Amino acid sequence: MTGVARAPRGPSVDPATSTRTIARRTEQGDIVILDQIDLDRVSAEALVAARPAAVVNVRPSLSGRHPARGASVLVAAGIPVIDSTGTGLLSELHDGQRVRIHEGGVYHRDRLLGQGDVLTVAGVADAEHRARIGMAGRLDSVGSDAAAFLRTHEELLLEGVGLPDSGLSMAGRQVLVVGPGERSRAELAGLRRWARERRPLVIGADEGAGLVLAAGLRLDLVVGEPGDLGKGARKRMVRIGADAVPPGLSARDLAVVMAAHADAALIVLAGAPASYDELLDRDRESAAALLAVRLRAGELLVDAPAVTALASPAVGLVAAWSVALAGVLAIVAALAAVPGGHELAQRLRDVLPW
Repeated sequence: MTGVARAPRGPSVDPATSTRTIARRTEQGDIVILDQIDLDRVSAEALVAARPAAVVNVRPSLSGRHPARGASVLVAAGIPVIDSTGTGLLSELHDGQRVRIHEGGVYHRDRLLGQGDVLTVAGVADAEHRARIGMAGRLDSVGSDAAAFLRTHEELLLEGVGLPDSGLSMAGRQVLVVGPGERSRAELAGLRRWARERRPLVIGADEGAGLVLAAGLRLDLVVGEPGDLGKGARKRMVRIGADAVPPGLSARDLAVVMAAHADAALIVLAGAPASYDELLDRDRESAAALLAVRLRAGELLVDAPAVTALASPAVGLVAAWSVALAGVLAIVAALAAVPGGHELAQRLRDVLPW
């Protein structure tokens, strides 16, 4: 297959952010070139949404350190993945160059630029299984890393030193923080009823800002790099750029810490890792930051699926209409059965406006 290469433009501090930036520039049929070891699920979902012809990773998408989910997301979506071509490939091609993929080789015309392994569904599943065997030690390291992160960022997490000022009053308010990824999109759909009733202050982190607008919700604050928000963005919306995000934190982490420090009454988090596997589907620093931020927010932080479950009415709309219809039928049957019921029904029709 042939296509236009979408490659990293210069060095990036965070490989996952670099991958999602490439995904925003990718058009259907392009060939994406990544430089990210242990591809995470959120980054992979962003790539799937862009519908590239193939993904080439110069590093292992699943190194075995932990069961990273990105590779399985791509192969399950039917996107060919050429893995571990070596970082030398990045110096052999440039963004926008037309390249060709054949049997794991990356070519420019007839010149071989790099050779990698073609991932398969079975191969990825086997690698994930092997990675899970060592997860106990991995979880120990996350715990110790989180403790170290808390010590290093104690003033920021506990005292708010270094937090950017949004100028928004969050004290006593319910706050909805929306991170990037397809999970956020699905969870926002379930939060519409709750959002209409509670009218929370809504913060979009990175591409989560666009998901908020797509869901028809009011966006009050943008943290990080949201990409093009289009016409749905308000001119007076508050924005905190990616350069204001402290080292070691993601935009989503920063939004949660800001809301907690501002004495929000409740913080609802959409699109966040919520399982054992997903916590480990991150590099050591971001996993430690995620755990430390959750500890900082404490009882204020609630994941979106829990809010959706609690906000759902005990009796559904169909059930309510069924009960009402049964009541009307019972009244009609009673009028038909009693003497004079027909005359009473006629009088009701004359009196009632409908």
